[in-house]
Parts: sequence; structure tokens; C-alpha cells
Amino acid sequence: MAVHLTPTELADELKMKRRDVISKCMEMHVPIFHGRIDKTLFVSSMRRISASAKERRGLGETALQIDSRAALPRLLTTRKERLGNSNTRAPAAESATGAKTTADLLPLAAKVHGPKQAIMFKDDSGSGHQDLRRVGDIVRDLSLA
Repeated sequence: MAVHLTPTELADELKMKRRDVISKCMEMHVPIFHGRIDKTLFVSSMRRISASAKERRGLGETALQIDSRAALPRLLTTRKERLGNSNTRAPAAESATGAKTTADLLPLAAKVHGPKQAIMFKDDSGSGHQDLRRVGDIVRDLSLA
């Protein structure tokens, strides 16, 4: 049984949409490495978030026992579904880039602060870096894949 799955494979296993899997990964800070997601990390993160949500609601349960195939699709609702398909929006705070949503943040940061260094790393040839423009291009390419 594979543990590292593509977003499509994980979505099929958990009876979700691919886009929902990717957005939940971003929300829960679950890495997508070389196009693959660690299924056990994804499921345990979902359990942790749902358990903390129950504690906040005052139910006092510390551990949530769920069957990932049956219960996860119920836990993975969109904000629109939680609000009852309401068309009301909470106002978003503007940042230094003028972004109104989180999804706008990286493309606008790449446009405004393009040549500034975004990330440093070490590879076989020594250390390297990527500027915000290049990181923005990589993220855009991944989001369209």
C-alpha cells in the first residue's frame, strides 16, 4: 500500500476533489514534495484539526476516532458549505502587495518584489537562491498542473 500519493490519488482514496486536497494541504501545512503527499501525515493532520475544532466548541473530546475513508469527506467542507452557501464575505485586510486574498499574495509579491531573494538552498554545486519572480512562476505552474 503506497503512502506517498499524488493529489489525484489521495483525492480518489478519500472521496474528495483534487483541488480540495491541495487546499487542505496548504491550510494544514502538509508538504507536497515532488508532486506527492504523505497520506498518513494528511490524515493525522485532519484528525488533529477536527479534534481541536471539537475542543473549541466545548465538546471536550481529546481524541477523535474516525475512519479516514468514511468520515474525512464530511470533515472536508468548504467555507461556503459551512456558512450555508451564504454570499456574504468578510473583508480581507490589504497587505503591502495590495493582496486581498491569500491566493493573490504570492503572484502580487512576485510582481511587486520580483528580484528580491525568496529562498536559499544547498544543492550539489553549493548554495543557491531563487528570487520571488522564479518562485511565483514555479507556484503558478504547479497550480495549473
